[in-house]
Amino acid sequence: MKQLEEIFRKRFLPVYPKLYSIALAILGSSTDLASDAVQETMVKIWSKGDELLSVNNPEALSIAILRTTAIDIMRRQRKYEQVDTITDIAPDSPPDHETATILERIIDTMPPAQKEILRLSIFEDLSAKEISEITGVSGTNVRQLLSRGRKKIKEIYSKL
Repeated sequence: MKQLEEIFRKRFLPVYPKLYSIALAILGSSTDLASDAVQETMVKIWSKGDELLSVNNPEALSIAILRTTAIDIMRRQRKYEQVDTITDIAPDSPPDHETATILERIIDTMPPAQKEILRLSIFEDLSAKEISEITGVSGTNVRQLLSRGRKKIKEIYSKL
């Protein structure tokens, strides 16, 4: 254990300032998030245990782990901060008649697959998983089509 601590202290801790700079670049200017990312990275590195004995390039390993960690943090942030643009447009579920009519017209301008997925989401209030099962489109593609469709709807709706 003593040898592991020594390797961690001598080879990985000196990389900390560089990791912090990289975390700031990835996560924007949020010093708290950057600090969290570097701390999580250090914990992940430490948890590798005896694998650290055979690491030839501690900086490369640290940066690779940091990158993944920072992306995970961004995803978590986005998940909590994400605003459903459809509820911005029509807070009631399902939309009132007038808003539904406008949404129908906007959705009609979209490609067929996206049209179907948006209708199932907005008017039937189905989850991405349920839509995936109904349409046969993968869950990832459903979420992507919904996201792009909502952006397009918001863009067109704001022009009206």
